[in-house]
Amino acid sequence: MQTDQSLILNSSSNQVSPVNPYKYKKSNNSCISSTASTASLSYPRSSPSEDISLNSSVTIQPYSSRPTVHKKDPRLLPILQRMRRQPAPTQFKTPTRALLDYFDRLTIYEREEISLYDEVYTVGGGCEKNVGDFDDENGYYKAIEGDHLAYRYEIKEFLGCGTFGHVFKCFDFKRNLNVAVKIIRNKTVYRKAGDLENKILHELANADPNDLNCIVKKLRSFEFRNHLCLVFELLSLNLYQFLHKNEFKGLSLALIRRISVQLFMALKTFHSVGIIHCDLKPDNILLKFENKSSIKVIDFGSACQSGNKVYDYIQSRYYRAPEVLFETGYDKAIDIWSVGCILFELITGTPLFPANNENELFKLTVETLGLPPDDFFSKGMRSHHYMDIHGRARRQVFPSTRPLNVLLSNFDDKLINLIESCVRWRPEDRIEADQGLSHAWVRGSRSSLC
Repeated sequence: MQTDQSLILNSSSNQVSPVNPYKYKKSNNSCISSTASTASLSYPRSSPSEDISLNSSVTIQPYSSRPTVHKKDPRLLPILQRMRRQPAPTQFKTPTRALLDYFDRLTIYEREEISLYDEVYTVGGGCEKNVGDFDDENGYYKAIEGDHLAYRYEIKEFLGCGTFGHVFKCFDFKRNLNVAVKIIRNKTVYRKAGDLENKILHELANADPNDLNCIVKKLRSFEFRNHLCLVFELLSLNLYQFLHKNEFKGLSLALIRRISVQLFMALKTFHSVGIIHCDLKPDNILLKFENKSSIKVIDFGSACQSGNKVYDYIQSRYYRAPEVLFETGYDKAIDIWSVGCILFELITGTPLFPANNENELFKLTVETLGLPPDDFFSKGMRSHHYMDIHGRARRQVFPSTRPLNVLLSNFDDKLINLIESCVRWRPEDRIEADQGLSHAWVRGSRSSLC
């Protein structure tokens, strides 16, 4: 991809300036994510340049957007720190100016579309653009590397896909930084799910305004060519990729303890506002930086509010709680079950329940936990697939032949107890997030924060 063929639009010139003083190196290890408030985190709009006549006697003083401060005054230190952190916004062009300057670089569709945008930062470049057929047969947006999104973002590379849409690494010309953009599929059912995810992300931002509780930060959302687009901070590897990089040998206990602290912090935050993640797994837990232990939980596309459940059958199979398997009704305890499975996988490098289908999942669960209690399986709408009315398994199983204390025989009893407290048949018997934070093994080191 020839990055230098893309365009930054400079409001003070009719020239096409080559993109971006940064050089991009394509990496397969970059990862997102999929989620702060719905308002755009944007800088104040600067006015486009205009031709004006001035009296020759008038002296124009240079304008500075930042106040002059005395650097030795300690009271001004927070202001100086904020000024250093914030990149200077890129100037934009009005749609009329951009249309005149880059008419030949715009498709027929874009020549009309561009008028919908007050600020134009880039029109893309160095790529063959779509000319009107923007979606494939499944409603996914047909993104092209080097093309723009909403005349502000340039698509750099594909990061991942899911049921609800695709995720791309993009460069935000307005804020001069790399971001992850999740483009929701253009289908009614997925658009509704995307709107719900957007709402949930907004509630999570209000619950964690200082970005301390290890939940992915959504920067803004926007509409583009009938697709809802969610813009997130760009993160690093997910935990599955990290395990793969470590040849599935498992991670150090010190690192797992730091991760467990952050996981329970994230769960405590979204459970406190009645939100259930519904799809916790190593793929949805990302490192903020590849060589650091800080993590963020991502992908709230399957999430729901406790009193407003959207789906009956959820969670990835390896991390699926038995109440979802039996359809007995579920609550936030399904996230705790998933955390127990994740911790086991981080310790050993292999999943606790590596099932190829639901019957195998039931078999493996019984071999680990024994047969389910009568009062639990009898409530399930799908229990009859696995057990008869007398509580006998319909297929041959060997209860309690691979218990956790055997699978983890070389590890600390307190660690085994933590996982056992997460993976129990009855949801009410599992610990909650705040109990996880105060567990003896987790309390062994509380020095790591997000």
